Amino acid sequence: MNLKQLIIVLVAGIFFSQASYSQYLENDPKPSQRIFYGGNFGMSFGSVNYIEVSPLVGYRITDRLSAGIGLSYTYVGSKQYDYNGHCYGGSAFASFSVIKNFANIIPLNINAGLLIYGENILLNVANYYHSSDIKWVNTPLLGGAIQIPVSHRSYLMLMVLYNFNETIYSQYSNPVIKISFNF
Repeated sequence: MNLKQLIIVLVAGIFFSQASYSQYLENDPKPSQRIFYGGNFGMSFGSVNYIEVSPLVGYRITDRLSAGIGLSYTYVGSKQYDYNGHCYGGSAFASFSVIKNFANIIPLNINAGLLIYGENILLNVANYYHSSDIKWVNTPLLGGAIQIPVSHRSYLMLMVLYNFNETIYSQYSNPVIKISFNF
């Protein structure tokens, strides 16, 4: 999917999302109803093959504050360059809803929220870069996110983040753009 198609899908999702923006946390749910799952998945194939799997689990502490943990695995392989690299690790994240629903502010039926999002990712990159010197890279990310509801408990998040530890070993260059689906 190219950038133009991605933008069209996201804009359509914002304008055509259901009016039932998730308000269930305001009704004092059970602790088990506050747990959410999701993550990221990405792949591309060609002269360089790339596969990323990053599941996560989180907890909605309040109707505006969420936190959780995740795992990450990335594979990159190329027959042309005779290369196979693996990267794995974990993360901790938190988000705070600044605007829960734009429809309450702007009368345009835009059912999406605005969040502040932070994540700290710790990755083992020794095999990824074929280096015996570097083993773990810490990546603190901070930025904003648009949260688009898909149903009562699921949503799509489009994040634009800044990597505060961008190095030659970091997997994320600035700006960091991530898309996540959670339910």
